[in-house]
Amino acid sequence: MRVGSERRLGARGGAIVASLLAALLILMGFTPPASAANNVVTVTLPQAASQHNGKPVYESGAPLRVELGYGRMDDGKAVTIELPAQLRVQGELDVDLTGNDAIESVTTDADGNLVVQFADPFPADVNQGVLFLDLDLEPWETSSEEELVWTVDGQPSRFEVVVTSPGDQPKNVTPAERKSAGSADWPAVTVQDGVVQLGADFLGRTIPFTVTVHTDAGGDFEIADALDPGLSYVPGSFAETLTTWDAQGLNRNGPERREIAGYDGTAFTHPVTLAPNSEYTLSYAARITDEAALAAVQAKLQEAYDAAAAAAEEDAGFTFETILGNSATVTGGLDRGELRGESAIRGSVSAAPSPGLGAAFQKQGTPAEATIEPNDDGTLPEPIPASYTLRADLTPFAGFEGTRHELTRNVVIADELPAQIDWLSEAGDFLTAEGIELRPAPVEAGAAPTAEEFAADAYVGSYLVSGKTLLINVGKDVSTDARITVRAEITDVEGLSPSTEGLRPAEAAAYQLRNRAVFHYGTAGGEGSSTAERDADHRLVVPKDPSQGIVDPQRFAKTAQGGEISVRPGEPALIDFTFTVGSGVGDARQATIVDRIDHAVFDVSEETLPQIRESLRGAYDYNYPLDGDTFEVSLNADGDLVIAPGAAFPKAAPWGAAAPDAEGRYTQGYTVTVSIPTHPIAGKQTLDIANSASYTGTDHVTRYDSGTTARATSYGNEMEVRKRLYDAQNDRYTANLRVKLGEDGAPVQDEFVYRVELIPHGLFTNMVQEVDDVLPEGVEFLGFLSEWQMQHEPEATPVPGPMPLTNSQAVAGYDAAENTVTIERGRLTPGQNSTLYFKVRLAEVTPDVGVTNTIGSTDATIVPTNEYPLNLAKTDASDPEKRITDTGAIFRVKQGDTVIADRVFVYEGKLRVAGETPGTHRVVAVPEPGSYTVEEVRAPAGYQRTDEVFSFTVDENGVQSPAEVRIENERTTGGEEPGGREEPEEPGQPGGSDGPEGPDVPGSGDDDAGSGGSERPGDGGSGAGGAWDSGAEADAAAGADAGARADGAAGASGNGHADAAGATGGGLAVTGGGPMSAWIGGAALLLLGGAALLLRERRARRG
Repeated sequence: MRVGSERRLGARGGAIVASLLAALLILMGFTPPASAANNVVTVTLPQAASQHNGKPVYESGAPLRVELGYGRMDDGKAVTIELPAQLRVQGELDVDLTGNDAIESVTTDADGNLVVQFADPFPADVNQGVLFLDLDLEPWETSSEEELVWTVDGQPSRFEVVVTSPGDQPKNVTPAERKSAGSADWPAVTVQDGVVQLGADFLGRTIPFTVTVHTDAGGDFEIADALDPGLSYVPGSFAETLTTWDAQGLNRNGPERREIAGYDGTAFTHPVTLAPNSEYTLSYAARITDEAALAAVQAKLQEAYDAAAAAAEEDAGFTFETILGNSATVTGGLDRGELRGESAIRGSVSAAPSPGLGAAFQKQGTPAEATIEPNDDGTLPEPIPASYTLRADLTPFAGFEGTRHELTRNVVIADELPAQIDWLSEAGDFLTAEGIELRPAPVEAGAAPTAEEFAADAYVGSYLVSGKTLLINVGKDVSTDARITVRAEITDVEGLSPSTEGLRPAEAAAYQLRNRAVFHYGTAGGEGSSTAERDADHRLVVPKDPSQGIVDPQRFAKTAQGGEISVRPGEPALIDFTFTVGSGVGDARQATIVDRIDHAVFDVSEETLPQIRESLRGAYDYNYPLDGDTFEVSLNADGDLVIAPGAAFPKAAPWGAAAPDAEGRYTQGYTVTVSIPTHPIAGKQTLDIANSASYTGTDHVTRYDSGTTARATSYGNEMEVRKRLYDAQNDRYTANLRVKLGEDGAPVQDEFVYRVELIPHGLFTNMVQEVDDVLPEGVEFLGFLSEWQMQHEPEATPVPGPMPLTNSQAVAGYDAAENTVTIERGRLTPGQNSTLYFKVRLAEVTPDVGVTNTIGSTDATIVPTNEYPLNLAKTDASDPEKRITDTGAIFRVKQGDTVIADRVFVYEGKLRVAGETPGTHRVVAVPEPGSYTVEEVRAPAGYQRTDEVFSFTVDENGVQSPAEVRIENERTTGGEEPGGREEPEEPGQPGGSDGPEGPDVPGSGDDDAGSGGSERPGDGGSGAGGAWDSGAEADAAAGADAGARADGAAGASGNGHADAAGATGGGLAVTGGGPMSAWIGGAALLLLGGAALLLRERRARRG
């Protein structure tokens, strides 16, 4: 590190030129990235269990957990919050800030106000977050409507609430008038030879009645009641119940019940005066007056019986009833007219008995299921034997002689096979029978008889096969119970449609084949022949190839721990995965679990295998422990994790018993859980992990597959915003979408769908502020799409909005004047992503130049190119969402030993290369699918270079794995200020150095001291390179700005690139937007020349 003094003249000149350069950059369209603080702080009360008068209801004296929401805040901002008078802190102020990087502390000041101290600096990756305050409502003796006033930095927020005293139940009474009758628990009604009979115990039963009056206004009411004939009031049964509330529907009084003298006879009039917000009930009972009244009720019930019997079909069952009740009117209120309460006395008559046809006629077939592998033409390599058992049990018809159910004609079984089945009628054991003797039918040559014709007495005890049809005449002897078995064979599945619905895990398809038999019979009450159909089904299964993986959770299942796994930024997550192996899936000792590892996510290597093995825990057959001692853990050639039972599998039970085995084979089921670490999660991000595994054994050919998902996040009680583009070709969402170019150089696709997700983490539910998505220039908004449309009709016409987000109360709209999609504040559903979809048109494109749409720290890029664009990010290890820009940093993309791109720099946190037009840049792309690496040659100013080489792949569809490569850098330490860098390793390469650092003089770069090396980024050419400081000849292809890099306070570097780090102590400060190589008029020439001369002066003075 070299430190030189700066003269005030240099500082003033630097400031002037910096201002002019900044203005010029803005005119050219280069603007520094900004993530402005909005200092929004919101207070949200907890969701109340109920509302009253449109206001949330809270119980006094109860705890109240209040949400303090915040958006982006100024660095180190302190916010003072004055609590409402009705609230107090629960005991000592104790706020849990675990995992919260945005807030340093929450304290109280001398006035009892809360003081929230935000972090300095405020984290760049926090969009919206929430803090919880546990407060108490002061105790109230009576319920009331209250205004809770919060003051946040002098700005009041008012909440209208209802605070109830303990046990109060607020209610606004809705006017209503009702009458009802309860159950009288009547005895059973008997019918003897068509005569209805009611026993004397009917006289002892009472009917409870109620009249209810609800009033909001109160007043004088009168209830007039009259019983039906035959009923009278029960003395001593009268009572009234009253409940009241105050004018606001608060402070309930009651219900209070009191008995009153009441009334006798068959009618009464009852006056009552009620206060506003009252609920009143008059209750009483009535009964059948005497035996004469009971006889009258019985006569009415007889009439009902006679009418129902006349309407019912012969031998059919029916019900009948009569009604007892009373009528009431209420005056002074709603005046609804007559109100009725009724109680029914019911009887029933059962249907006459009949033969049970279910037992009389039956059919069974085998096989119910068979495995097949049909030929291409649908034929089977070998026919499948089939048999059918037909039962004709005529004994249920016994005892019905002389009735309508008497069996009057011979029973004929007609069984016609489908085209795929043939009778084995030539076989000697084609037909066997029990309970009946059968012989071939004496049929003359010619047309075969029909089932109706075969019912003739001449065919009793015979059978006939005619093509696919089998006829059997079993006669009409009601003592016959015949079981007949016939043989057939299934020859093909031609003409059948395979089903893929309802398949078992090991099945690829299934055919349903049905054989139907029709039993023809006739009874005295029937007209002609009656029929009963009975089916036998065959399910013919085409199996999957067992070696290609079967998903069967009963045999093998992989699951992940539920819920979201939270860690601090920079920490790895431990994901627990549980493998469950079912019983009877081979010998466990001869099988292995292969867990497919995504090494971009998981830190699984030879170094971490001992830790992974130590984490194993489980049980064999429920009782026998499993741990790291019972398994061998390794990595296979594909880098997957292999978990194999070892010689110690399983351990003895806790009581000492060894696990039972079957001749040395362990075939019972077991479960084992493993904890697999991820790589440290940089900054605020969420890992949605899809992970799968296989179970294979040497003693069985089937491979069982299972997959699961897990989520790990470094967000706390915060809302994550994520933006992606829909990739229709691969049916996925991506942050980096490749769009091919046609022969005319235009994109083959110009309409795209963005997906914006609001992801609540931890206890975050209420949005603090709206989310704005400002669309880039040249991107035209077309409208919104629903999630259903995206899943089923993605080409549907979008709508202008507003559009609700899924799983939330948030709604989005579009402002055409600002070309901005705005998601308004709303409540999100915990644990669920709230999603918005909208379609845009790309009106302006430049080949190979990406169009990036950014929301906060998330972005999505459309790249029109026939190459394969890469998603390579450069992040600050201590502030991963910081968008680094340094066109002097150098990265190299390689395929094997071949350098694909070596003039790669970082802009807005992404790796870029210079565009064809001066001052532009484009996405790094590779020419073909394959495996690639990216490495850092020169770190951005102020950062240490990383030696790590990052690997990734790109498939033929342009899908990159991992989806984003993140290259992290630690900031320089030990007194080294922004501008210092690690020396590259390879001399002669961009930014390389093969000797000690030379003097910082005009024409020499700090990477190759005074040598006459070739022109390259960071070189100043020869030692006598001319009047300009090193790098004055801008190299657009290398991403070099036309001016010298503005050094940081350290003043180190001699390269010719603008540096976002800027200068301190009066030095020149330039915020670079991208490579700039064109002279823009005389003003640009003057400004850039002045900048270079100032840098020469600075470096000379350092030297």
